[in-house]
Amino acid sequence: MKSHALQAVTTVAGVVSLLCLIGYFMALRDIFHDYASPQLIRQHVPAASTAIPDWASCGLEWKVLGACFWPMLVFHLLFLAGLIITTRATKTPPNAPSDAPADSKSGEAIRA
Repeated sequence: MKSHALQAVTTVAGVVSLLCLIGYFMALRDIFHDYASPQLIRQHVPAASTAIPDWASCGLEWKVLGACFWPMLVFHLLFLAGLIITTRATKTPPNAPSDAPADSKSGEAIRA
């Protein structure tokens, strides 16, 4: 019983975590494109674009964020898929065949 509750809580936490990861991506994308992008600064304040030092563009940081997002997304999707598969595998229907070894001739389960 406790393992089923743990699986349910882990599934919910995994879904929430995945939604948060997608939210982070969307927020960072908005920040880059709408608030702090070099293109936006050049377009609206051309004089400021020459006054801003190159290191302020945070090029490496944006590349790290972009590169790290994909492995985290893949991990979350694989984790959730594995958890769902495991959860479904542990649920056995009431009329499911037992795990008892089968008789090689008849194919029926051998009862102890």
